[in-house]
Amino acid sequence: MAGTARSQSTDPFSSNRFHIVDTEGYLNLATPAAGFNSVSLPTMNVEMIEYNEGLNLYAKKYPGRPTFDDVTMTKGVVKNDSAFAAWCRATAEGQPYRTNIVIRHFHRDDVAGQIDYSTARPYREIKLIHAWPISMKPGSDFDSLSSEISIEELTVTFEYFRIVLNGQEVQATVL
Repeated sequence: MAGTARSQSTDPFSSNRFHIVDTEGYLNLATPAAGFNSVSLPTMNVEMIEYNEGLNLYAKKYPGRPTFDDVTMTKGVVKNDSAFAAWCRATAEGQPYRTNIVIRHFHRDDVAGQIDYSTARPYREIKLIHAWPISMKPGSDFDSLSSEISIEELTVTFEYFRIVLNGQEVQATVL
């Protein structure tokens, strides 16, 4: 079989469906930088503003400022643990910490481990713009028998996000 497929024994991300890429290079990580088993999708909430015009009995409602809930990634493997720890420390110490992160979602059609995910096209991408970590729990709690998880949970906040499906950015449509 031709190709550059990586076996599961040499590919730390073969069991992870979500791969994390740092597009700004701040984390100085290889692509992909990490893989996680589960990721909470970003939620957008829009404030509602009521305005009572003149002598109208009913108030008109208008959209206000959007806010976004944080993204939590769990059960992760990273190529460079110290880069993620340094990113969290930079946030706490007031050093430059904002970066753009892309979460690539792959289907798990590859049961035999024959797909090279560094070149494969993801099903969906979530781009977190100006992201930074707000909490990180290292994995394994010093368990010498558990070497597959290096980050138990990572929570990231961001300013806004974009969704890319099958290579096309999702655009707002007017009905």
